[in-house]
Amino acid sequence: MTSKNKNSNYKLLILLSFLFFVFNYFLTFNIFKFDLKNIIGSDAEGYFQYLIYFFIKHDITHMPYAIQLDNGMTFDKYTCGVAIFEMPFFFIGHLYNKLFGIADEVRSMTYGITVLIASVTYVYIGLILLYRILSKWFNKLTSLLTVLAFYFATNLFYYTLVVPGYTHSYSFFVLTLFIFLLDKFLTKPNLLNSLFCGLTLGLAVLMRPTSIFYAFLFLLYGVNSIDLLKKRIFWIIKNLKYFIVIAIFMFIAFIPQMLYWHAVTGNYIVYSYKYSYGQEEHFIYWKNPKIGLVLLGVQNGWLVYTPLFFLFIVGLVWMLIKKQLNAIAITVCFILILYANASWWCYTFSCAFGHRAFIEYYPLLSIPIAFLLSKIFNEKRKVFVKGLMIFLLVIFSFTNLRLSYLHYKDPCWERPSFTWVDFNRALNIVFYIVPQSKGVK
Repeated sequence: MTSKNKNSNYKLLILLSFLFFVFNYFLTFNIFKFDLKNIIGSDAEGYFQYLIYFFIKHDITHMPYAIQLDNGMTFDKYTCGVAIFEMPFFFIGHLYNKLFGIADEVRSMTYGITVLIASVTYVYIGLILLYRILSKWFNKLTSLLTVLAFYFATNLFYYTLVVPGYTHSYSFFVLTLFIFLLDKFLTKPNLLNSLFCGLTLGLAVLMRPTSIFYAFLFLLYGVNSIDLLKKRIFWIIKNLKYFIVIAIFMFIAFIPQMLYWHAVTGNYIVYSYKYSYGQEEHFIYWKNPKIGLVLLGVQNGWLVYTPLFFLFIVGLVWMLIKKQLNAIAITVCFILILYANASWWCYTFSCAFGHRAFIEYYPLLSIPIAFLLSKIFNEKRKVFVKGLMIFLLVIFSFTNLRLSYLHYKDPCWERPSFTWVDFNRALNIVFYIVPQSKGVK
């Protein structure tokens, strides 16, 4: 690439960065009204309070949004992974508060803004990394369309802007980064690449334990035959020392959390969800997973609220038939995460917008969609087919943005009283732009 082309690319990147942040800023403060209850509330408060109570109040054994223990301390069931990623932005907010004499409280305007900026920044970097990953296999148009679709036509948008303090935007970033680093590690295994792979995967698992399924990519990424699988197994054995390094740095990512657990319970290893509000949370449906409801249920069904992933299913089946690289890896990971989500005690994942527990796997699930788009736009197909796909992507994005706003106005659609009648009313508002006074109903 010539220096002129590089400069042109850098200018385009700067322009896109500016437009992305301005667009999200406008939506946050003019449409979603910057609601602190959403930004640092519920799970988000459980994550963010680590920063306030460790760095400012210096007492992590008595955090407020936590379970009261018999020993007089409180236990925060949420892990500190999100707080680690929020930390650089938190320090900027803390400095601002010091300069202007503002009290350092968990739910404050300053920290609400820092959490929002953190979420948008990490997702933006994740989208750039995703574009670079996809560009290895697909042309620029296909890669760009896929990246735009994954932001505007999925609930990643909602959990970036409306509820930015949850794990999802950070998990999306770190697991996109993991795939990016994994490709380097598989091409050139060395100490540095092993360190980065272990640390990123460890942090991802710290935030959401089901991210551990990404470890299967060490075995399956780029494998589409028995011969390649055998070669990968021998390759792993040959490079076993690097996998030991990966395991060590995954462990290192957990050390802050283990120290916290020991401080409040006396144990270094704790099942956090044993300490919950009223009941122990675990995989109670593992013998009878609610797969149908997870995919097609009116209460946060994944395909119902994010129909873009019908394209994922088509693309994945096509990839399997054509024996494309990573089709097996994606299929294995998808089946595992689907089963895990469908086995969880709260398979709707409570007050969610769509099925949020899939977001951490979007970097991987983007590949079949990009594959499908490449087949439609790269080959000499009729203009009608290409136009239909563009139309679908626009409709999916428009619907997602409108439903995101409706859910912001009236959250918790997963309640038992929310039926297909209510969902139909929401769609009527989306497509007929019907004014909404109080909730979907």
